[in-house]
Amino acid sequence: MMGASKTGFILGLIGGIFGILAGILFVAGGLWMARLAPFKVPGIFSGTYTGIGIWWIISAVLVIVFSTWMKVPEKCKIGGILTLIFSVIGGGTILGMIGGIFGIVEGSKTEQYKGANVSNLPYPPYPRT
Repeated sequence: MMGASKTGFILGLIGGIFGILAGILFVAGGLWMARLAPFKVPGIFSGTYTGIGIWWIISAVLVIVFSTWMKVPEKCKIGGILTLIFSVIGGGTILGMIGGIFGIVEGSKTEQYKGANVSNLPYPPYPRT
């Protein structure tokens, strides 16, 4: 049984929210520069800023979605990996990266050995003398 990561979920969620806010600021900055494009700023800069902002918003939403996977024990590890990836290549911030690492670590943990039904073991449970 794998573990779920509440800490990874919370950090990924906060990182995704900050990524969305940063993306909105970049889109707003790009649109503001586009307004000035005919006079002072070349249009390529405004398009680049707007494109980066849109990418950050999309990737931050994916960071939030994948961080919710970390609450489910079966999806915790893959949710942590995808949260980490989209935090690195998009606008998920450092908090999303740390949350993804927590999800990977918690998702990799397995339940400790608590004993087994010794009649079903393929080998004897103790050495024979």
